[in-house]
This record gives sequence, C-alpha cells and structure tokens, in this order.
Amino acid sequence: MNLASFYPEMVLLAGASTILLLSVFRFPLRKYVLGLLAILAVAISFVVMQTVPGVREPAGNLFVQNDFSNFARGLLLVISVPILLSSLDMFNDASKRQGEFVFLMLISVTGLMLLVQSSHMLSLYLGIELASIPLYMMAGLKLHDPTSKEAVVKYFLLGAFASAMTIYGISLIYTTAGTFSFVELFNNIKGTPLEMVGFIFVLAGLSFKVAAVPFHFWAPDVYEGSPPVSTAFISVAPKIGALIVLSRFVSMGINPASSSDFINLVKWSVAGISALSMTYGNLAAIWQTEVKRIMAYSSIAQIGYMLIGIAVMAFSSDAAIRSEGARGILMYVTAYALMNIAVFSIIKVVKIRRGGTTLNHFKGLSKTDPGLALAMTISLVSLLGIPFAAGFFGKLLVFTAGVSAGLYWLVILAIINSAISAFYYFGIAKNMYLEAPDQEYLEAKPAFSFAYLVAVVCSVSTLVIGLLPWIYQLIAKASESL
Repeated sequence: MNLASFYPEMVLLAGASTILLLSVFRFPLRKYVLGLLAILAVAISFVVMQTVPGVREPAGNLFVQNDFSNFARGLLLVISVPILLSSLDMFNDASKRQGEFVFLMLISVTGLMLLVQSSHMLSLYLGIELASIPLYMMAGLKLHDPTSKEAVVKYFLLGAFASAMTIYGISLIYTTAGTFSFVELFNNIKGTPLEMVGFIFVLAGLSFKVAAVPFHFWAPDVYEGSPPVSTAFISVAPKIGALIVLSRFVSMGINPASSSDFINLVKWSVAGISALSMTYGNLAAIWQTEVKRIMAYSSIAQIGYMLIGIAVMAFSSDAAIRSEGARGILMYVTAYALMNIAVFSIIKVVKIRRGGTTLNHFKGLSKTDPGLALAMTISLVSLLGIPFAAGFFGKLLVFTAGVSAGLYWLVILAIINSAISAFYYFGIAKNMYLEAPDQEYLEAKPAFSFAYLVAVVCSVSTLVIGLLPWIYQLIAKASESL
C-alpha cells in the first residue's frame, strides 16, 4: 500500500480533528481562527496532491488514481474554500457549532475524495458512508427550527434506506460474480436476474445521493430546512462524487457493443433516470414560491442533464465519443458547482437582510442591492445555459457528446427542458428587477457578509471559466485517463 498517495486525505483528517479540539476553547477571534485553519487545511491538502507523486493503484484494486480522479479530488477541495468562507456568517466567537460544522464538512470531503478514486465495491461503499453521515448532521444544524428537524430526520431515514439498498445490491452481485472489483466484476458477470436486481439496488443508492428521479423525494424538504451554506455543499459535493464513480463504473466495465440483458439494463436505466430527472425537476420547479425549493427541483433537473454524459459512455463503444462524454461531465460539474454555490450564498444574504427566502423576499433586489441582483442573474443565466456562461459550455459539451453517441431523443428532450427551465429562472429575475421592494428593505443598511463576497466571486467565475483555454486542456487530459 502506498500511503503517500493518500496524504491529501490525511491532511484533511488531521485538520478536521485539530479544529474540533480547538473549538472546545474560547479565545479572541475564535471564529476567524477556526475558519482560517479549515481553509489552510484544504489548501495544504491541495498542494500536497499536486506535489506528492502517487501511483495508479495505491491500495491494490481498491482505488485508482489518475488524472480523472485527481481532477475530481481537486475540484472537491476548491469548492470547499468558498463554502467554508461563506459559513463564517453562520457563527460568532461564542458559537459551539462552528467546530462541528467544519469537522463534518472536512470529513465528508475526505469521504468524497476516496469515493472518486473507487474501483471496488467495498471502497465505493466506504466512500459513500464516510461522505453521507456528516451530511445528515450538517442538514440539522438549525436545532430550534422545526423545518430543519424535519429535514434531518427525512434525510437520515431515507439515506439509511439508500445505504441498505446499496450494500444489499453489492452482496447480490457478489453472490454470482464472486468479486468486488469493477473490472473483474464485469468479466465475471453472467446477466442473471439476481445480478440485475443487485445492479438496480446499487444504482438506486447512487441516485439517492444525487437526488435523481425517482429517488429525489428528500431533496426539496432538505434544501428548504437546512442552512443555506449546508445546502450549498449538499447540492454540489455528493453529485461530483457520485458522477465520477459512476463514470468509472461504466467506463471500466460496460461494453456497449454487447447485447446482453445486463448491459441493456445498465444503458436504459441511466438514460431513463436522466430523462425522468430533467423533466420532472423542471416541471415541479415551475409551481414553487420558495427559492430554496425552486433550486432543489432545479438541482434534480441539472443531474438529469449531467447523466447524459454517463449515458454516452454506456451507449457508445467509440473511445473518442466516450472521452467526449467524460469531458462534458467534468465541465458541467465544475460549472454547476460555481453556479450553485453562488446562488445559495445569495440566498443566505437575502435571508440575513430580508428575513426569508421566498420569491417575495427577492422583490426589488436590484433597487436595494444591484450588485447582489446582478450576481444572481449571472448565476441563473449560467444555470439556464445561455451563451457564454460556464453552464452553456457544460451543456454544449454534454449535448454534443449525446448527438455523437446517437442519443438524439435524449438531447432533444434536454433542449426542451432547458427552455422550460427559463420560466422559473426568469421568474426569480422578474421579482428582482420588475417588482418594487417593501419600504423596510429600502431603508435597511446592509452589513458586510462573507456570503456576499463568495456570491460575487463565484458568479463572476461562471462568466470567466468557460473562456479559459487551459480549463479545456485540463479537462481533456483528465477525461483521456478514464
């Protein structure tokens, strides 16, 4: 076993433990010290990952480290910084919860970093659970809020059920395949009904983590009941982990040229979940008045678009087209992370300044805070996929890969759904620009918040990142290693 390959994860664990211990004590500027230490741990982990050479298989066939998994590890670390920075608005120097929040978040990031390297069913399950258990607690940080209590109970119970389905599915597959390794598993697969049921259970468990239809029921309540900073992390990080490991699962084991019942099940399950997620998510979002619930259904729709990239790898046997699908996934999750963090940071600021997060609370935002309204507009435009924001380039790569793989029906459905999503995205913009704000909002003097800074930086990044050539070079290199 090559321990040096896991130094980045070890740094995060050490940082999380140190911060949890320090949070017991009270000292001047405690909030900022703990926040700075958390960001420092993430930064050191990132530097270590870039400088310490790893090996392709650091622990036998449990994990695979290559440019694809390292891109995802780096992305998880990068998105942690704005979320940690935004979280400073949640706490004061006397708060007992900050150390717990940071500890839980860093542990979850560690689990996701292990998950994206998984090439074995046991390491897959280990990564899922290490990432998921902290998420349940992060959702319930608002201890005295009934909606938060409801969110954490629902999230935990359904999460436990999804975990049970995953481990049961793994056991069913092992019963006939006799191995947990992704590569060996598909070499030994016989396509028996037991194996098919096992795969459906594993796919159901992963679909729950990304809130894909029909395993999405927890998302609206959890997004609404959780603190916006926790929601930003919950809405982004698990999607990165699940999509990356699902990409590896499909690319390492699926032979699209095969006409076996098992391979056909994999293909059409992924395509079907993609179609259902984008359609249901967009239609359900239209009727919502709570912005956090709108973003929950938007998140369900967005995962539907991303799954087109997985479907491309499942349906096409052409290595170039499969690589194209992988590029689309990497670009899309990168753009989506920036967009969603920006939106939930803005939601956090609006809640602090206006006391709520319904559409009514966004009325006239352009008149009281034009900078915040502009940041929200940029993020919504990127989520919609309007040129030339990062979301546009993510969708363009995924849709182009879908056309190359012959999935015309799925791409056409995605384009129609993108048009539908304009209704609720522009609905938020309409309230910000065309409605008059309440008098109390006009008289309020906004105070500085870290969430505001994060919102501006992330929204501007969505405009810039799609125009940087080195991003595409990095993504192309990562996708080729898959």
